[in-house]
Amino acid sequence: MGILVAGVGELGATVVQSLQAQITDPDSGIEAILPKVSASLAAMYDQWFPFEKFQVQPLNPEEAVRPEIGCILAGYPTAGRKNTGSADIYSLVSPLNFAPLLHNYGFALSGVAQYGLYLMNRIYQPDIALGDAIALAHYVITETASQDGKVGGKVRIATIDPQRGYAELPGEELKSLDERDRQVNQALARLFRSPR
Repeated sequence: MGILVAGVGELGATVVQSLQAQITDPDSGIEAILPKVSASLAAMYDQWFPFEKFQVQPLNPEEAVRPEIGCILAGYPTAGRKNTGSADIYSLVSPLNFAPLLHNYGFALSGVAQYGLYLMNRIYQPDIALGDAIALAHYVITETASQDGKVGGKVRIATIDPQRGYAELPGEELKSLDERDRQVNQALARLFRSPR
């Protein structure tokens, strides 16, 4: 199982630290962890920001809003449970008080998602091979960072496997993906150049 947090960075780091202290059973599947994460996130926000339950609409800019964070929780059910071989992906976002939102189309995005959503809808296929999915995830992240100044920093990618668990990709593999992204962008630009 893994969790990704996007939004106000320092607040997200605090949330992750708190969740790590609360979720201590390494054998629990996503069906057991999801309600705990949802309830814990909602309780943290209600304690820290008690006066606003939901983000106000743009027509009321003078009213205070809670800082926005979004979490993606992905993982497998407990061994022996139904559908153990297939992973589930949920998002939990502060504007919806961390209600679990099931992503049953194979991917989830958080943060500055408009660029990534376009690319994923254009390129992603449900039967994508793991290596291709990793390369696509890397490309979506780096392309988003190239278009939005609020996105950036070191890219980290991990795989989650029901047998091996959570494993981060080594740095040398990520460096090769940087070069692949550069080649993809050059090839894309060539498609729009007239032959000379």
